[in-house]
Amino acid sequence: MYHALYGNLSPRSIISNESSIFLRITKSDTLNRELNKIIEFYNVLATVHMKGKTIREIRIGDSETYERTVTEADVVMFGGGSGDLNPAHFNEVYAKDTMFKGRVVHGMLTASYFSTILGTLLPGPGTIYLGQDLKFTMPVRVQDTIKAVATVTEINEEKNIIRLETIAYNEHGEIVVKGLATVMPPK
Repeated sequence: MYHALYGNLSPRSIISNESSIFLRITKSDTLNRELNKIIEFYNVLATVHMKGKTIREIRIGDSETYERTVTEADVVMFGGGSGDLNPAHFNEVYAKDTMFKGRVVHGMLTASYFSTILGTLLPGPGTIYLGQDLKFTMPVRVQDTIKAVATVTEINEEKNIIRLETIAYNEHGEIVVKGLATVMPPK
């Protein structure tokens, strides 16, 4: 599958040459058209609301949520974009013999939903992600619906830094990832 998508290019060459190689390779693919639609949508959205909340607009206890059902396309795009082509994520025959007894979604794909919250909702556009502690507590599988929640727990107005508790739940309400994010809101 990897060879069909990228030919003789390694994940490192794709990453090191940024997205231009990926876009050239998939220029005629439906995936590229769909990605371009998403990029256009966010470019329009950015012109409407280009600045997130400043530290003075944020309160302890403020919270935002992002919910998404993980698809096969999400896993393929994340694997291609990150270079993480571990068979635990792509090969059911291989994965059935692992401790998870089947394929699992990349942990960092699930954790990336926290970045979605922080970069688009709370604080929002202009936020600088300084750090993230994570603990993966349960596997996530394709077609699981994940609800990521970020809640402000600490505000340091002098340094323009906030900390947020980050927790992701599956559709059964079980915690699959938890952690603490440190960000700098826009000024």
